[in-house]
Amino acid sequence: MQTNPPSQRGRSRRGIEIETVLSWLTLVLVPGMAVAAPGRTGGQIYKQQCASCHGAAGEGTDDHYPRALVGERPVAALARLIAKTMPEDAPGECVGEDSDQVAAYIHELFYSKAAQARNKFQAPRIELSRLTVRQYRSAVADLVGSFRGPGNWDNQRGLKGNYSGGGRRRRNSGNAGGA
Repeated sequence: MQTNPPSQRGRSRRGIEIETVLSWLTLVLVPGMAVAAPGRTGGQIYKQQCASCHGAAGEGTDDHYPRALVGERPVAALARLIAKTMPEDAPGECVGEDSDQVAAYIHELFYSKAAQARNKFQAPRIELSRLTVRQYRSAVADLVGSFRGPGNWDNQRGLKGNYSGGGRRRRNSGNAGGA
């Protein structure tokens, strides 16, 4: 007769299998939970490293960066810029996951269309930028043309030309040899 070890006495085979599965799950999930534990958030990093120059609400400061944080960069491009140039006194200090989190935070609060709509400082309107000469002429022609009536078209088409011998005359028109 086979006896069970003391730790397994009084348990069914199914109970032992469940315990084994739970112990394996614990071994697999606990390290994953430790890795997934949140470190610093983008907001915390921004407050520690960025707010002194860019302002608590992204409005800018008079001493370091007077412009508000508004723009059209996507999150990935913003993260690359932050990793490369920020903070100003120690470029390259905010890299990797930190720059990604700060970029997502800045984009959500300042760069996105919804953020620009709710913030008091607006991005410059591109529609009001200067026109090229060609764009200006076209716009003026459209405006002036809208006040003029429709053109009068008659049945005669094409260009009308007058070809006469008048105008400049040759000095020696009839003299081939010229004397």
